[in-house]
Amino acid sequence: MASSHSRLAALADDLERTMRAIGAWSDPAPALVPFSQPFAMDTMPFEHWLQLVLVPRLREIAASSEPLPMRSNLAPHAVREFDGDEERMAPLFAVLRRIDEVCPAPVAPLAGDPRRARAAVAFVVPVLLWTMIAFQIGTWGAQVATNIFPARVFQTWTGTIAPGRDFQPLRITVAAEVTGAGTLNLRDGNLVVIRSMATMGNGPTAPLRFRATTPPAPADVTAWLATYGVPPSPTADEAVAEALAVLRAANTATTPATLHDVRVDWPAQPKPDALVAVEPQTPQWVEIGVTLIALLAGLIPISIAVVRYVRTT
Repeated sequence: MASSHSRLAALADDLERTMRAIGAWSDPAPALVPFSQPFAMDTMPFEHWLQLVLVPRLREIAASSEPLPMRSNLAPHAVREFDGDEERMAPLFAVLRRIDEVCPAPVAPLAGDPRRARAAVAFVVPVLLWTMIAFQIGTWGAQVATNIFPARVFQTWTGTIAPGRDFQPLRITVAAEVTGAGTLNLRDGNLVVIRSMATMGNGPTAPLRFRATTPPAPADVTAWLATYGVPPSPTADEAVAEALAVLRAANTATTPATLHDVRVDWPAQPKPDALVAVEPQTPQWVEIGVTLIALLAGLIPISIAVVRYVRTT
């Protein structure tokens, strides 16, 4: 800092010496006229301001070791003031540039209300931290809730009778929940009819869904088949009767093993697929719900605390 003040004092002397050399220094000194604009543009010539204000002020700052003044672009202003007389004023421009270099550049003030910046920091940081915590709480809640939701099993059979010439035999599926004691609670069922290879280009078929404990009536199954081009016929009626017989047998099962091994009162036994067991799983909406509740539980007090903080600062 001392070297900067010494240089500032030397530059003040250089400025006076240069102004005298180029005839810009007045002797005796002119009167100091009060001014309100930068460089006294409203009351004095620029060279008078340099002599009466800048030079004394630079010496005062250097002698008292005050903080250096902010850079005010003296040289560019001088170039504008002495436009047309650049050759004579060139030494003055050089000294003013050196003064500009010694003085620090002004720091732009922060825009807006500083309380808003403080409030933003005070709000965003806790919210980000709490958001991470809320996601962890949601994950933990989903793991805890897993014990609430039972395991499930799915059993599918393939019938032995095709309902129509261009269709494959019906597929019957039953979904059931497994209780803690290992017993079954039948939940959902569906029937699927699949076209033959020769007619698959006619488009897919949608399953007929129902509660497994209340299978549909034969007429409802026949009507569903008709929507996919399976005309009523004795063969179709026999395929429907076979599927409903499987569903009635499934309703007698009490464990996953007995569900897989049910016997149907039918001449040819429909073929069972492998029993599919699904471990207890928490629906995704549970994790999302727990996370949102945790977020709200934290955001409300955080918001209140930020408002109180801003009002007291």
